[in-house]
Amino acid sequence: MPAAPAGTAASGEHTHWKSKQYLQKLPACVFFDAVGAASVFGGEIADVVYAPLYAYLVYLMFQSKRLAFVGFLKELLLFTDVIPYMTILWLLETWLPDHYLVRCCGITHPRSHPYEGDARGPDLSAVEPFLKTAAAAK
Repeated sequence: MPAAPAGTAASGEHTHWKSKQYLQKLPACVFFDAVGAASVFGGEIADVVYAPLYAYLVYLMFQSKRLAFVGFLKELLLFTDVIPYMTILWLLETWLPDHYLVRCCGITHPRSHPYEGDARGPDLSAVEPFLKTAAAAK
């Protein structure tokens, strides 16, 4: 098999990216959307608590402050909890990354920002010291 041209991924890398993308990021998106939709039963107080976390997760998974801000607003506004925002972003990122309107929204191809988490969500090890500090303060 000939070597891959410079600047392109070998077929093994492409397959690895696809398995990582489809098998790990999508379930995490669906899960976080389901948690957001379940906050309908917790009232607006649950939305106020979940909105910053949701925005941070959108930022970690899609590397866009603009999308994170929209996710934050989506969780705060009434009757928008049922919109599967992260799942829609995943679909746009996966199937239409080169479309003009998608790029204007700040969505880029996953190869430009590889997802380092697993099906349970992004890796939060960078946030862990802050979580320990907050827990110790209680």
